[in-house]
Amino acid sequence: MNRSIHTIVMLFALLLTAAIPTLARAQDDIRVTASTRQSRIYMGDELLVEVLVEGASSPRQPATPSVDGAAIRFLGGSNISRSFTVTIGGKRTSNSTKGFTFQYALTPTRPGRIVVPPFVVELNGKTYRTEPIEVEAVEPPTDTEFSLELAIDESRVYLGQPVRARVTWFIAAGVNEFSFRASPVPPGFDVYLPQTNQTNARTIDFELFAQRVSAVQTRARRGNVDYAVLTFDFTLIPQEVGRQTVGPLNVVFSRRNGMRVERRQSISNTVVLDVLPLPTSGRPADFSGLVGVYTIDAHASPTSIAVGDPIELSVTISGPEPLTRLDAPDLSLDAGFSESFKASPDGWRRQPITSRGYRRFTTTVRARSDSVTEIPPIRLPYFDARGGEYRDALSEAIPLKVRAVREVTLADAITGPGRRAPSLGSPLERATDGIWALETDPDRLLRVDGFDLREVVSMPLTIGALGAPPALYAGVVVAGFVRRKRDPAAARRRRALAHARRVYTKRGAGESVRTFTGDLLNRPVASITGQDCLELAPEGSGDARLLAQTLASAEAGRFGSGAGAHEADRGELFGAMRRIEHSARQGGAR
Repeated sequence: MNRSIHTIVMLFALLLTAAIPTLARAQDDIRVTASTRQSRIYMGDELLVEVLVEGASSPRQPATPSVDGAAIRFLGGSNISRSFTVTIGGKRTSNSTKGFTFQYALTPTRPGRIVVPPFVVELNGKTYRTEPIEVEAVEPPTDTEFSLELAIDESRVYLGQPVRARVTWFIAAGVNEFSFRASPVPPGFDVYLPQTNQTNARTIDFELFAQRVSAVQTRARRGNVDYAVLTFDFTLIPQEVGRQTVGPLNVVFSRRNGMRVERRQSISNTVVLDVLPLPTSGRPADFSGLVGVYTIDAHASPTSIAVGDPIELSVTISGPEPLTRLDAPDLSLDAGFSESFKASPDGWRRQPITSRGYRRFTTTVRARSDSVTEIPPIRLPYFDARGGEYRDALSEAIPLKVRAVREVTLADAITGPGRRAPSLGSPLERATDGIWALETDPDRLLRVDGFDLREVVSMPLTIGALGAPPALYAGVVVAGFVRRKRDPAAARRRRALAHARRVYTKRGAGESVRTFTGDLLNRPVASITGQDCLELAPEGSGDARLLAQTLASAEAGRFGSGAGAHEADRGELFGAMRRIEHSARQGGAR
């Protein structure tokens, strides 16, 4: 016995010793590298950076590093694991490799040396780092025949005030393609590009600040030169106080010059904005940061209700785009509103709206008493940048008619409408058995007002009425079972159409026709041919020919001989089956 245990321990140790190098090799087989296909790129162009993880099929995506002088974005990942089998001299050998790639797009925004920091991959509790990548960004020559201009509506704005910027590019000659990706996001600003669904011959979409923008194509004449003109707008919202600079913007393009295509660029001017802080004097406690001019309209439905009935309240707010940060007013902060109404705990719901400069919200409120006569004006505080002061946008009051609700008492619950209320003048007395208020027994309760429940239940008429439905149902079930046993062919014919519908969903039109025909003729489904389909109806019947043609078409497709002569749609096919089944029930099918 001891010798056997010793042998088992030795074998286990040998196996473990053999497995340790294998596990070590599996860990050592993990390699993580980063690479690019070229080391020199023009500003504004995209360079593909690939991170390869060898020895793993599902690693976690590494964080995207921040790159000085370039924008980088994640494109996606893919599993490149492979398995293959090699046969040499009759001996088969199977091998497999594991791998995964992550891809990134790198766009230089300044000329010179660009260094991509290491990518960090976490795998099986270990950390793997790639080597840094160096790229040289080359600035294309500036083409003086092309002009890129930047203009801003106002040079003096408040913190958080939306301001529109307009870009105009004058194109002097044919351009193969262009890119604004080399234009850096202006520091100290949030940038919003308008969303548009208007796509036509006069618009062109491209990428700016990692967002999609639509530009309008027109033509203009300057001096003696005709230009193609590309114009688009975007909105800046300053987030830092002080003197802020926007630009220059940069567009890199390929220009045709005879038989050659040359890489060129246009650089815009810069503009300076003075960003002022919002004043603290007069700032409302519930000010949410809206800067500009806003209006608010309210609507309620219904307006004639009882106390506690739901009222759908909606507000429409207008203001300067972008309105992405706009929220409806917090009604709980209005003491007068809270005293008269109970608001839904779910709050406001944002509603879809297609008009620019508008947002709509809805909620549900309930009047607390019949003394409520209106929904008071709803207030939205904002800072008027033109006037330099805080203001309130107010909706119009909405008149209401609120009816009182009669309070339901315990007497209402006991007697119900139209009954005399019970007399509660005599005091309750304790019964001998210890039950309060009831001086009777359960048997007596079943015989109230001359009604004896036990007597009624034991009557033959009651027993028959209660037992007849279950007995009838059981008889139908038994009769159906006996009938199917006696005539299985008839049962099969009755289920033919329903059976065909189920087969159509799972296996298609051909098998559905084959099943229907086999069930009606009581023949094996696998043996059904087009000739069998023609037996379902009198000679010349279009419905029978339709089934035969559908089956022939399915067989032609199945065996690769091309499309069949006819392929009916589902409605047409089951219409023919329904008519054939009806005819079979009348005795026409054999």
